[in-house]
Amino acid sequence: MAASDPLLQSAHDAIGDWTRRAIASGWLADTAQQQLNDLVTATPAELFDTRERPLVVGLFGGTGVGKSTLLNRMAGQEIARASAERPTSRTVTAYLHRSQHLDRLPEDFPMQRLATSLHHQERWHDVLWLDMPDVDSVAAEHRELVLQWLPYIDLLIYVVSPERYRDASAWTLLREHGGDHAWHFVFNQRDRGSTQQLEDFRTLLASAGFHDPAVFATASPLGQRTLEDDLQALLGSIESLSERKVIEELARRGVTERLNKVFATAYSMASPALENDPARRTLQDRWTTYWAPQSAAMKSSLRARSAQLARHATAAQAPDALAEQLIDSAAAARLDAAIGSFLQDLDSTGDLPRKASTIGLASWRGSAVARVRTDTAQGLAEEIAHPGSPMRRLAIRWLGAAATGLPTLALLWVSWRVFNAFRTAATDAAAYLDINFAVTAVLLILVSWALPWWLARRLTPGDEVVIQRGLQAGAEKSLEQWGRQMSEHLSRLEVERQGLAADLDEIRAQFPSVAAPGTTRSSATPSQPLQGLISTRPLDVSR
Repeated sequence: MAASDPLLQSAHDAIGDWTRRAIASGWLADTAQQQLNDLVTATPAELFDTRERPLVVGLFGGTGVGKSTLLNRMAGQEIARASAERPTSRTVTAYLHRSQHLDRLPEDFPMQRLATSLHHQERWHDVLWLDMPDVDSVAAEHRELVLQWLPYIDLLIYVVSPERYRDASAWTLLREHGGDHAWHFVFNQRDRGSTQQLEDFRTLLASAGFHDPAVFATASPLGQRTLEDDLQALLGSIESLSERKVIEELARRGVTERLNKVFATAYSMASPALENDPARRTLQDRWTTYWAPQSAAMKSSLRARSAQLARHATAAQAPDALAEQLIDSAAAARLDAAIGSFLQDLDSTGDLPRKASTIGLASWRGSAVARVRTDTAQGLAEEIAHPGSPMRRLAIRWLGAAATGLPTLALLWVSWRVFNAFRTAATDAAAYLDINFAVTAVLLILVSWALPWWLARRLTPGDEVVIQRGLQAGAEKSLEQWGRQMSEHLSRLEVERQGLAADLDEIRAQFPSVAAPGTTRSSATPSQPLQGLISTRPLDVSR
C-alpha cells in the first residue's frame, strides 16, 4: 500500500509497523501485511504534476445503457463512437482540455487500453472525462480495467437504462465501492422507460445506502426530450464541482475515505482477537473455568492409579521410575489433549489465535509432561523421607522420645530404690527388696519402653501408604502449579493483546478525520461546499 499523499503515507507507515508487530507476536495472520499492502490508496492527484488539477469524472455502467452517447451529448461533439464495437468496449477514453496533461499514469497501467481525445472548450477546462468499459462485459479484463481506474476518479457517474438498471454486475461494483467516491446517477434513455422504473431505481439506490441521491433523467438523442431531460442540470452540477475549492474539498474527502478504508481494514483484521470488549471474559478467567473440572477429573484418575501402583511397589524403588509409571503415555496424552482443546476453543472463537498461543506456549507445553513427572518424583521422595502428615510425624517423634525417656526415668527410679534399700539395710535387715519388687521394676521398664514404641510403629505409615500418598501429593501439586502457570501466561498474553489494541486506537487518534470503530465514516455527510452536489453512501467501519 504505497501512497503519495503525506497523510496517507503517515497512516501507512504507522499501521504497517503495528501490523508487523502483531504478526510477529502471532495475533495477526501472516497474510495480514499483504492484505494491508493490497489496499489501493491512490488518489486522482497522483495523475498530475500540478496541484491545480482538473476534476476527474468517470462514466460507468452496463452494456447498451448509452454511456458513450451521453458523453457525446455532454461534450457537444462525438468523442466516443456509440456502437456494438465502440472503442470503450475495450478501452478507457479520456476526454480533456488541450492544456491539461495526464502526467503520471501508474507503471502498471495498460497504456494500449487508453484512448485520449483533446478539446478546447473552456467550459470543461477543469474536467477530465473518462468513458469506462462496460462493467457487465463477458471479458474479465474490462472489469479489471475499471477497477484499476476507480481510485483515480473524483466523481463517478453511474449510467443506467430502463432495461438495465437492475443489472447485478454493476450493482455489485456499486456496493463494493459505494463509499469511496462522490456519485451522480443518470437514468438514461428516459423516454424508453416509465416513471415507475425511475422511482424503482431511486428505491434501489436507497437500499444500497445512498440517501437523497443525485439522480438525473436523460432522454435518447432522438427521443422525447420534452418528457424529462436533466442533461443541463447534470452539466451544471458537474461544472459546479469543477470549481477549484470544490475539487480541493473532493480531494480532502477522498483522502479521508481512503484513510477510513485503511483503518477499517486494520480493525477488521484485528477483530475479534484484539477487540477491546469490556464484556468479554479475560483469557485467564476462561482458563480457570475450563481447568477446574479438567484438573478434578485428572486428580481422581491419578489417585486411583497411584493406589494401584502402591500395592506392588516398595520404598526402595526409584521415585523417578514410579513417577513415570504414574504419568504414563495415556496420562500424558490426556494432559496434552486438555491443553489443546482449550487452545482450539480460543482459536475457533478468534479470542486467541493459534499462532499467538504457539509462540508463547510451544516450549512450555512441550515440557509439561516432563515437569509433572519430575514434580511427582520429588513429591514421592519427600514423602519417603518424611512420611505421614506433619501432626503424625510430630506424634511419632514424641513417641520415639518417650520410648527412650520413659524407660530411662523408670530405670533411674528403680536404681534409686535399690540404692536406698542397700543404704538402709545396714541398720534394718527388712529394708532389702524382695522378688516382687524386681518383677515390678522389670515390668515398669518394659512397659515404659514398649508402649510408646508400639504406638510409634502403629502411627508410622507403611510403604504402600507412603508411596500412594507421595505419588498423589506430587502429581496433584504439579497440576495445581501447572494450572497457575498457564493462567499467568494467559494473563501476559491478555496484557499483550490489550497493548496492541490500545496501540491501534492510539494510531487512529492521530488522524481526527477517521471515524471511530463501530460508527459510520465521518465523511459520509458532504461538507458545506459539496452539499447538494454529490451523492454519498456511509460505510460501517466497525471491527
